[in-house]
Amino acid sequence: MDNKISIKTLNEYPQYAPIFAYWSHIQWYSERKIDFSVNVNSYIQRSQNESIPITLIALYDSIPAGMVSLKMNNLWNRPDLSPWMGSLFVYPKFRNLGISKQLVNSAVLKAKSFNFSKLYLFIGNNPEFDLLSFYSKLGWYFFDDCIDNDGKESKIMCFDL
Repeated sequence: MDNKISIKTLNEYPQYAPIFAYWSHIQWYSERKIDFSVNVNSYIQRSQNESIPITLIALYDSIPAGMVSLKMNNLWNRPDLSPWMGSLFVYPKFRNLGISKQLVNSAVLKAKSFNFSKLYLFIGNNPEFDLLSFYSKLGWYFFDDCIDNDGKESKIMCFDL
């Protein structure tokens, strides 16, 4: 692991909120009818939070390299479950450096610091990565089948904090 990588909260670097909003929009929202300004406003809000919703960011030196967020409700048809970890993204130039693992582990610790007993996520439909295997290796387990926010079959995973 490269010691140039650090995990911080977005509220420590609010000037980077538009970058993370852009990544989020391109990765998950560009095919939806959601205006980019909605994403920007969401990340600006998270840049002012010390509680959920909150975004953890990975910096390579001082360059934004990745992100993950904690949210109270991330899967619209399962409001009974919370909190959620979502929006895990590492910029392609910084992949294969262990940043995803650091972000996930940091999000787990942050959720634990808020005294939650469980943390949930749903597997996005990304043929590029075996996300079920990735999260399982980090201690997450299958919780339930679901339909994601885009109407696609997915899986909910859980982590006992």
